[in-house]
Amino acid sequence: MVDGYVRIANLVNDVRVADVDYNAKNIISMIRKAYEEGARVINFPALSLTGITIGDLVWQQSLLEKCKEALKTISDETKDIYAVYTVGMPYVVDELLYNVVVVMNAGDVLAIVPQSSALDKADENLGRYFAIYTGENIEKNSPVDEDEICIFGNEVIVSTEDMKELRLGYVVGEDYLDMDSLSTSLVLEGATIINCIGTRCNLIGRDKLNENYLSATSHRDLCVYSYVTPGLGESSTNVSYKGSTYVYELGGCVKEEKGIEGQISIADVDVRRVLNYRHKKIQSTTSEYDYVLAEIDTLILDLTRHIPKSHFIPEDEEELNNRCAMAIDIASDGLVTRLKAINQDKVVLGLSGGLDSTLALLVCIEAMKKMKKKNSNIFAITMPGMGTSDRTYDNACSLAKETKCTLREISIKNAVTGHFKDINKDPKVKDVTYENAQARERAQILMDVANMEGALQIGTGDMSELALGWCTYGGDQMCMYGVNGSIPKTMMQKIVTYYANNTTKKVGKILMDIVDTPISPELIPGTKGVIRQKTEDIVGPYELHDFYLYYVLHENFTPGKILRLAEIAFKDEYDRQTLKKWLKNFYKRFITQQFKRSCMADGVKIGTMSLSPRGDLNMPSDASISLYMDEIDNL
Repeated sequence: MVDGYVRIANLVNDVRVADVDYNAKNIISMIRKAYEEGARVINFPALSLTGITIGDLVWQQSLLEKCKEALKTISDETKDIYAVYTVGMPYVVDELLYNVVVVMNAGDVLAIVPQSSALDKADENLGRYFAIYTGENIEKNSPVDEDEICIFGNEVIVSTEDMKELRLGYVVGEDYLDMDSLSTSLVLEGATIINCIGTRCNLIGRDKLNENYLSATSHRDLCVYSYVTPGLGESSTNVSYKGSTYVYELGGCVKEEKGIEGQISIADVDVRRVLNYRHKKIQSTTSEYDYVLAEIDTLILDLTRHIPKSHFIPEDEEELNNRCAMAIDIASDGLVTRLKAINQDKVVLGLSGGLDSTLALLVCIEAMKKMKKKNSNIFAITMPGMGTSDRTYDNACSLAKETKCTLREISIKNAVTGHFKDINKDPKVKDVTYENAQARERAQILMDVANMEGALQIGTGDMSELALGWCTYGGDQMCMYGVNGSIPKTMMQKIVTYYANNTTKKVGKILMDIVDTPISPELIPGTKGVIRQKTEDIVGPYELHDFYLYYVLHENFTPGKILRLAEIAFKDEYDRQTLKKWLKNFYKRFITQQFKRSCMADGVKIGTMSLSPRGDLNMPSDASISLYMDEIDNL
């Protein structure tokens, strides 16, 4: 499976209680169909050969013998299926009857896993019929071939030669409800996917309980957790079954379906991503369980899982609003804590009329509110330069006035012109020196004003700019405290929009015009006061760079895998060559500009990622980029 993706199929067969031949035929057909659809991990519910509601008929010797015959038929009919698939059935070992899942591969029985979790006597009454097994693994003759040996027990993991990341653990029953769960033990032994063959009936409130537990379990155990329950074909004499399937990956829901019968529920999971997380968090494992090898044929999956354009911006509006509110709250809390620590209640920031400085101002306003101070303690300095547009200048002034901040205008034109003369710089040459001199002049003004007023100078740079190094060293890269440093550019637009919708009409109108303004450092003169220098024309679209940043820093994916996901997420916006161009640019800038981040100012972490050298990103400033450039060139 390319890039670590594996397709899981949870199948709820159209069961006829006690009709073993019918069920076996159905199981064979569904295994083959799932395999043809690309599934290489295939699961059926508990007791899929007989029906979980078989009751006292499970003690009938003729039924138990028929199950063995049916298993042999399934084996014979699936020898060309190079996947790992399961069959649920009653099975006798050493005179005890167990509820087991038979794990098979290309017709061979790899393992027989009995139920080890507590049997729920109130609902399914399985405790009336089956023993539970918690002992060590034992070797038994295969039920489909007396000359072959298979493992009976719970401490078994199925692995493959071709895909090292694929390690399958199996549990029967609602193991995730146990205080000392088998699934956790399997994970500690290396399993990346836990296949839970569920036994529970359908009751009011149980779906939500399953979702909560499965999400928490997959998050805690750093694994994929796949769960399937019996379906509607079961007897309704005492309880009802729904046929539910859930697949969770590291706490997130990949697939959830309810009320299926005779159907295949497919989910594409990323086991390489699971291992990436474990590399960061798990320091040691044991290796006492039995590993058995399965042979699977690999393929490039046409992924069915949803690839969002942004992991920073939730697609659910309510969740997005909550995240925006929390971002402002956390950032302002951090600022309040810093101000109290240094016994100050005033702040200074450059207000350009752009997105970054606007959000920084809003954070300062919330901080003053929490400290019960007036907004006049906020010194908003607008510093028109060679490239300042009328639109941003007017928005900066209007916003400061409407929010009752202390507005000061300090032009940098004369100071920068004098500086060019001092260093013998031709101002007609609009090069990097021309641009950076303006940014450094502004930084000097802000810090000096902060000293004059006994205030804290607030930085406005965001996480996307820091990732790309799109800031001037010793200029806007430098501040006394940064409030935006762990907020990506695309998220900033949403936060300012959220604030605009929850403030006065006049302030909201100004904020929305700022959101709609092209992103620009405004260091090159425009035409008739109109913005000429657009950041995204130079470094690339921020929606792509924020997408790349998440997968590089948070997920540690390879360039090839990131490009593949970008092609899915942005299939209607960008072609492959454009995506590849900006991916290469991202890697080049991200790695070579670390020196700017190595000395970045303090600032609280807002989400799950930051670029702080004291926190999430410990990276050398002189690392080579050749590894990444070569890989991208060869894509």
